[in-house]
Formats: sequence, C-alpha cells, structure tokens
Amino acid sequence: MGGTIDPFDAVIIAVAAIVVWALLSRLYRGRAGAPPLSKPEAEHRFATVFGLTPIERQEALISHYMAKHRCSRREAMDIAMEARHTDEEHW
Repeated sequence: MGGTIDPFDAVIIAVAAIVVWALLSRLYRGRAGAPPLSKPEAEHRFATVFGLTPIERQEALISHYMAKHRCSRREAMDIAMEARHTDEEHW
C-alpha cells in the first residue's frame, strides 16, 4: 500500500473538500440569506464600502443598478456592495 490513493478515495476526498469550501464561503460572506439591511444601515454600509469614491460616482453607480435591476435605491446599494465584494474575491 505505497503512496497511491485509490480512485474512489480520491473522489470522496474531492467531494468532502468541495462541501467544506462551500460551507466556509457561506460563513465568510456572512450576510448570505440574511434579511436585507434597513435603509439607514444600507446607506451607512454603502458609504463605508465606497467611502473613497466621489459622491457623484456613488450616485451614478446606484442609478445604474436601479435601472439595470429595476429595483429600489436600497436594493441597488446592496447589489453594488455584493458586486464589489465579488470583484474583490476574484482578485
């Protein structure tokens, strides 16, 4: 029984690794499945996340997501923050 792994064991290990990764990524994201933020919370969080972005650009970003997703201002802020989070994870 040298240093080889049985193919069935390799599949089990791969599936277990995927399950662990999925669970940890949900924990890391924190807000997945959580109720939406209230308007003051969303405004504050958006201002924190996009604090270095000029106000005009922030407003243009919110308007963009409102038009693209046909949603409210608060929902657009949530979408923008999630998109930013996804971009940060990608790099």
